[in-house]
Amino acid sequence: MNSYSQEIPNYNEFTLVKDGYIVKNNGDSIFGKINILEEDESLYYQEDNKNAIINQQTVHIDLTATIVDSLGKIFKIPFFDINTILYGDIVYQVITVNKNRNIYNLVTQIKSDGKLIIYYGFQFIKNKSFYGGTNIVFYNNTMNPAARTSQFKIKEIYVLSVKSDNQITFSNLMMHSYLYFSGKFSKGSPEFETVVKDIYYKKQLKKLFPENEAIKKYISTLKNNMKFEELPNVFSEINKMF
Repeated sequence: MNSYSQEIPNYNEFTLVKDGYIVKNNGDSIFGKINILEEDESLYYQEDNKNAIINQQTVHIDLTATIVDSLGKIFKIPFFDINTILYGDIVYQVITVNKNRNIYNLVTQIKSDGKLIIYYGFQFIKNKSFYGGTNIVFYNNTMNPAARTSQFKIKEIYVLSVKSDNQITFSNLMMHSYLYFSGKFSKGSPEFETVVKDIYYKKQLKKLFPENEAIKKYISTLKNNMKFEELPNVFSEINKMF
């Protein structure tokens, strides 16, 4: 099985307008010109944005895809209401990881020989936080709310599944991160994810195959510091052992 891993895409690559369609969770389909993320990412953080889709539980602005149909009608659809997106030549399945925290996986299935179901794609995470908590900042002798900050991340991922109720997401240890501070975005180069330990991938694999002795033995031979790009070959070997 060939690796689908590539350079981590930046935000702008998902704002490009392409031909495609959106299938909503209720089965409704819309065909037209589509972009997966808002062209202006700051719209996700402006509470006065009239086009924003507000999560009624968190009162935060949700990630949305925009599609314009053949009649010119514009639809802005929140990710949690989307089942499938055809974006150019790629069909993505949209998986809501955590609606309240704005975490979504967009994945496409990889053809492989064996019982494993393997998906490749990207995870979008929009975190919202505040520096200073309830503190007051003084500026020109005027009291102001504490400075607001948020962060948008794009991670490259594989999702490995034996059954629909037994799947694990493998994240690239690199990610694109965008910091929103006081009304402006700071776009940086990809960063390391700091919480990862050396045996991150091995631990995940062991959890997915707790009862297959042959697979467990194979996993134990893997090096602790294997790279994300090596995972497709590992998946291929595991597929041979079912």
